[in-house]
Amino acid sequence: MTSKIDFQVFLPQAAMQLAGWDAAFPPGQRELLAKPEIIRKVVKNSYVDGYWRIRRTTPLILAAIGAFDEAGDRESVMFWSEHLSEEGGHDLVMYDDLESMFGGPDAVRNILQQRPIL
Repeated sequence: MTSKIDFQVFLPQAAMQLAGWDAAFPPGQRELLAKPEIIRKVVKNSYVDGYWRIRRTTPLILAAIGAFDEAGDRESVMFWSEHLSEEGGHDLVMYDDLESMFGGPDAVRNILQQRPIL
């Protein structure tokens, strides 16, 4: 028997967990995040990782749709099918942002080679 995930509950809960990522750091390290130069580095590195993740979003959603379809879970198929159209093109927007952050396409290619997905 397949357990169904209530995505209307799951996704907001997952978002809240992501929003509290810094709570895992000890206080001394957490204080470093108040320094502008440190937070800029964290943001840039996070954005690089985010780019890699968004590049994988469409294939993962398609795989989920196939798995839910095979399992006969029409509700989940519909949810992810509708969500799929919302994801298109985000990687291109993020790539443009990376070019602005790092100084052009050569710099982005270099940083993407140095920093694969975490």
